[in-house]
Amino acid sequence: MQELDFNQFTQDMLFIEKMDSDVPLHVFRVFDDIVAGKEPNQKYIEEFKKYSPKSPEFARLCDLYQKYIQSPTGPFAEELNRLWNNMSPLFDLDISAVPRTSISMIFREIDTFNKVTQLDILKTMTTRGYFQDTLNKTKILSAIAANEFATTSDKVVVAKAIGAKNMNIVRDTLEALKADLTKELSQQFPNQKLIPTICDAAQSLCKTVKSKMNDQELAEHEAYLDTVYREFDIDNISNFGFDYIAKTQQSLEERALNTEKQVKEQADAIRDKDTQISQLNDRLSAEIKAKDEYKAKLDTALKEKASLEKQLRDEENARTRLANQLDEVEKKLRAEKNKAVKFKDAAAALETGWGSKKGIEAFKKEIAEAYKDETYQI
Repeated sequence: MQELDFNQFTQDMLFIEKMDSDVPLHVFRVFDDIVAGKEPNQKYIEEFKKYSPKSPEFARLCDLYQKYIQSPTGPFAEELNRLWNNMSPLFDLDISAVPRTSISMIFREIDTFNKVTQLDILKTMTTRGYFQDTLNKTKILSAIAANEFATTSDKVVVAKAIGAKNMNIVRDTLEALKADLTKELSQQFPNQKLIPTICDAAQSLCKTVKSKMNDQELAEHEAYLDTVYREFDIDNISNFGFDYIAKTQQSLEERALNTEKQVKEQADAIRDKDTQISQLNDRLSAEIKAKDEYKAKLDTALKEKASLEKQLRDEENARTRLANQLDEVEKKLRAEKNKAVKFKDAAAALETGWGSKKGIEAFKKEIAEAYKDETYQI
């Protein structure tokens, strides 16, 4: 079971901050000291006791302080320490002592609280000078506008601050002002002071948002804002509702005209895209055709290469065969030459008288050996 009501504690701390005195800062320092394990200033504790009978917020905070010092290590103290360590920059009125990096940490813990407390936290963040230049400003403003407990006045503040960065918030805020005005005008006795207040808020919002727009934003939203501005002209609201309702219909028509303009712009943009796509298709077709032509040339070249390679192989084979045949002829020529030499030598031997029977037989043997034929006879 949770020992500390995070929502009540946070709401009480933010409530006492609105006091026009140093007491809220002293209360902050009391809690900051006890969480840090320091001894609080007795003067600040006396202020607790002084204001507690006058304010239920001070009474609850004083009770929490007493509970903490009675058990500084129990579950309640652990919960208060955890909450304080994350959220204390929100309660510190000494702006110079707050690290700017703490702001993101606070925004990250926002879902710990209920929607009512969330709205109090977010509104406090927007009113602090050291929150105004943080990167989270737009997120904080958008979160306020989306909070279900945000009043129309809250939304007006947000819409003025966020301007054309989020026209959805601006439109929703103007519609909320229209609803408030319509509700008031529908009363049997409308509030004569509230009606001008609503009209001033709406016209002031239109002027503020326009003043923050660049040329492109003005071209897109100026007609709508001017139309709404005229709808909230207090001098034109003479029949307490009837005329205003008719003007509201004109505003819807104005919005329809803006929608028609946007549709035309979108159609023009689509035509431009179609033209670009057509040009890209033409380029793609030309590139595909060039690729096909290159592929055909490549195929022809590859075929010619294959044919030449085959022709080369055939010629090499023919050359090999001719070389082999030449070798055979040379062998035969050498054999015939050897035979001729043998016959010549034999003939010379017979003519010189060396033709004894023994010599003739020796020549016959040599000739037979030359011809590899033992049956050869001279």
